[in-house]
Amino acid sequence: MNILEEMKMLHNYQVNNKMENPKRFYFSGDNTTIVMRSSKNALIAYSELIDGEDNCYLRMLYVPLEQRKKGIAKDILNRLIEECKLKNIRTIEVESENESIDFFKNLGFKFIFSEDKNRMRYEF
Repeated sequence: MNILEEMKMLHNYQVNNKMENPKRFYFSGDNTTIVMRSSKNALIAYSELIDGEDNCYLRMLYVPLEQRKKGIAKDILNRLIEECKLKNIRTIEVESENESIDFFKNLGFKFIFSEDKNRMRYEF
């Protein structure tokens, strides 16, 4: 199952009240938090945050193209930042795809100078 198929399935659960909306999953064994949010027509956001000892890694933040530029990703990211603050974590890192670099830069993420040009960090 690819990410789009999985998102359709989860959207169906949320709009049919079989799952909270937004829904937050916690996986204590691997320190992962996932947040999903649906509108009537589509799953509009999906994120996955992996906790480390002193920082978090944002493995995925996905908003379908037709739902972008509505503040949804920023809202989800702010919820994840609050999650980190509760755990006394003050840094989130992400490997951004080229088309998302400006989004992360506008939120205050800065490039980490490393071999990977798209690695960014946000400190709060």
